Amino acid sequence: MFFYQGLACPHCNQAFDEHDDIVACPVCGAPHHRDCWKEHGGCACAADHGTQRQWSRETADASEEPADTPTAENDAVRCVHCGAQNSPYAERCSHCGSALDAQDWHAAAHTPPEPPAHHGFHEYSPFHSSPVFCGGVKPEAVLEGESAKDLAAVVRTNIPYYLPRFERMSKGNKLSWNWAAFLFSSMWLLFRKQYVAGILMLLLEIFNAFTLTAAASFFPSVFEKTSYAEQVNELLFLMQTDARLAGILQIVSLLCFVMLTVRIVLAIIGNRLYMRQCLRTVSKARAAYPEGYQAQLSLTGGTSFALALVGYMTMYLVPDFLFMLLF
Repeated sequence: MFFYQGLACPHCNQAFDEHDDIVACPVCGAPHHRDCWKEHGGCACAADHGTQRQWSRETADASEEPADTPTAENDAVRCVHCGAQNSPYAERCSHCGSALDAQDWHAAAHTPPEPPAHHGFHEYSPFHSSPVFCGGVKPEAVLEGESAKDLAAVVRTNIPYYLPRFERMSKGNKLSWNWAAFLFSSMWLLFRKQYVAGILMLLLEIFNAFTLTAAASFFPSVFEKTSYAEQVNELLFLMQTDARLAGILQIVSLLCFVMLTVRIVLAIIGNRLYMRQCLRTVSKARAAYPEGYQAQLSLTGGTSFALALVGYMTMYLVPDFLFMLLF
């Protein structure tokens, strides 16, 4: 149905139709033509904000059609719950919200347009312009040779996060920060089906964890202490009295620094890596299935929670298993 059936713009007093570009005041909800909103510089009902005269959907007479509206008064649908009259094509009562026995929209004298794409704040924001289907990016937008619609089909989850970043990277800003890549690294890569990078990162994390476990075995007296301060004092004492242990700690510190550096680099280039993978996925699907590659995208794209879970278990179990096997 047309949400603003029977209402008129408070600035120009022209009735709305389904072809109009409509925005609504975020304070009172009064609908305006977008051009009228810009011309007036805001809500035309702003003087009534905070008073009993403030515009509201409940007080607006949605059943009284303006003179230039083709809907006849005797076509109005009366709500059986509250008695309010509504447009013959309304699916819910404009007063109480109850479901109505609406007429078929396609039975109207004119041919309605295709339903508009859903927007992030729907009609209640004067600033909406792009559908959330592609995270605020127009579906027909071309990002490095592929449409945003196809890339969204590959991403599938958390599209509002990735598609705007893909668009910015396609315009020259190649770097961004991804907290998931920094905090979870291999699990994020595997979750996003970046198999090669995910396996390489997982092997690096396993090696780092195994090294830390092996190094900890040289400091049994440290872990016998009950408080953190005592552990630190014991560790400093061992470093001063045993040159071999000091060398081990230097190696461990170097490995931790390398691991932190790798995580930071991955967080910076992670979105770029993921975008390149999505572009390759679309290209390969189109080459393999020229007539129906969109259906293939839903199979090869998306995420894999199971793979991320396997990576998590591997990272925490394999180092201990290798330590018991070798030591």
